[in-house]
Amino acid sequence: MRLGYLQIVKGTWYQEKALENRIREIVVEPKRGVIYDRNGNELAVSIDAEGCYAIPAEVRKSDKEDEIAKELAGILDMEEKDVYGLITKDQQSVWLKFKLKNEQVKELREKNLPGIGTIPKPQRYYPNGNLACHLLGFAGDYNQGLEGMESAFDKQLAGINGRLLVEYDAAGQEIPESTRKYIEPEQGLNVVLTIDQTIQYIAERELDKIMQERSPKSATIVVMDPNTGDILAMANKPDFDPNEFQKYPAESRRIGAVADSYEPG
Repeated sequence: MRLGYLQIVKGTWYQEKALENRIREIVVEPKRGVIYDRNGNELAVSIDAEGCYAIPAEVRKSDKEDEIAKELAGILDMEEKDVYGLITKDQQSVWLKFKLKNEQVKELREKNLPGIGTIPKPQRYYPNGNLACHLLGFAGDYNQGLEGMESAFDKQLAGINGRLLVEYDAAGQEIPESTRKYIEPEQGLNVVLTIDQTIQYIAERELDKIMQERSPKSATIVVMDPNTGDILAMANKPDFDPNEFQKYPAESRRIGAVADSYEPG
């Protein structure tokens, strides 16, 4: 009687619970919208890249945390203790590394380590390097605008996350070619600035000359259209490369044109 009750009456319920234990949800980040100058030149874009993630519950289920951490440390060029700390976190999923090289993606997929996978992870890219860096600002690794226009228009640029449902076997390994539910992320909206890329370049070139000839602590140029009030260029020195903003001191990111006070006349 008990067996019949479990199989017939509660069978569907137990099947659903078993499926829940095998299916894990991964957030799929969208591409941020493009930032253009007034003439349609791209100032900030998102490029295709791959990221490596971990499902800690599946890693623990395999009972091979130490082995997995060691393998990943070698593939991802990370410290083993750092990897171990991430793959054993009390979270549904964690990112391990972004901007993977092709050979890293290939090796990860070949090894199919329990609870470990790769997924598209768009990365922000500024094709002109330092040009208009203070105005544009930059976005972080988790698709959030941190400074400048990236921050001011973050809600419009960010887009909407998608979802990927991944199925794992009893050993915690992703089942190859298993049925997945994939909900496409929605790309963010594009933003067009009043800035003119050519005028911005000229303004920054003139600032470079001033910095070389007079060695000031900082310098600023703002170019405005007197008829419309449009800002055509806003240049500051010292500057930074938003593609590698972490390598620069905080003072290089200060926007003198906005933060400083100037006497009229």
